[in-house]
Amino acid sequence: MDTAQVVAKMRHPHAVHIGEKETAVSYLLEHIQPGDVVITLGAGDGNLVGVWLLEKLSSVIGNQ
Repeated sequence: MDTAQVVAKMRHPHAVHIGEKETAVSYLLEHIQPGDVVITLGAGDGNLVGVWLLEKLSSVIGNQ
């Protein structure tokens, strides 16, 4: 069973499976709101989602 199958079986309206790290970052940037907590979990280079998200958010905040 892979993660896409796990998410499908969850049947939660807000659960999503995103297979690519770059796509996950874009999704998060579009959906997170002030006060949200983002927790990333992954193996190998899965931590890059959090790193890239922080870089993008820092860039946005720095440009305001």
